[in-house]
Amino acid sequence: MRKVYFTWVPLKTSTGCNAERYFRQMKQKTQRILCVFARLFVIYAGKRSGVAPSMRFLEVPTWALTALTLLFAASCSERAKPETLEAGIKDVFRGAESVETTADITADYGDGVFSFSVKYTGSADMGTVEILEPERIAGITARVVFPECSLEYDGLSLEAGALTGDGLSPVQALPALLGQWTDGYAELMSFELLDGIDALAVETRITEDSSQRTWFDAETLLPMRSEIYGDGRMVIVCEIESIEIS
Repeated sequence: MRKVYFTWVPLKTSTGCNAERYFRQMKQKTQRILCVFARLFVIYAGKRSGVAPSMRFLEVPTWALTALTLLFAASCSERAKPETLEAGIKDVFRGAESVETTADITADYGDGVFSFSVKYTGSADMGTVEILEPERIAGITARVVFPECSLEYDGLSLEAGALTGDGLSPVQALPALLGQWTDGYAELMSFELLDGIDALAVETRITEDSSQRTWFDAETLLPMRSEIYGDGRMVIVCEIESIEIS
């Protein structure tokens, strides 16, 4: 079960909208308003023609409501276009002093696949990572520096296990992603379903040798899953279990 914690509310896009929920509510309200105005128009037209409108004439044609709804939906979808939500995502992370997130990470080295769970606290430049699983190394806490490929623990600099030609390692995945969520240039964006949730998928390039694709909840604008690619193949998968922005 994915847990999401909010410490910065409301989560708004750059245009001040409350994402998809706002547009759904506005669509429902506008439909009701359009129906009232349509009925008033029927009454007005009847008085001008000298014909008293009956209840039958007060019924708004289905085709008219459908047309008006489609026109409004088109305007909503224009305001809720991917660029708008992507700008809102950047606003969320640019306004954060610190981010605390837990994630299940899978790293593919080609000759072996390793999975572990971590909690990361910090920014896109540096922070602290705590190993949650596997149990035999749970509790280890280390300082991560990005983009340098270093993992410092108890005064020692440890080998981080680079997965790409530019030195990106699994323990650096979360700070690298934070940097992309904040300032990355979106090369591709699309609306998709992820586990039955409406999501905005955003692709950015981390370096010349690596790129990432993240699915954001279209309503909360928070990340749900990220994939990092290096040297033409997927090397890291991050399943975001919880995220707290402060």
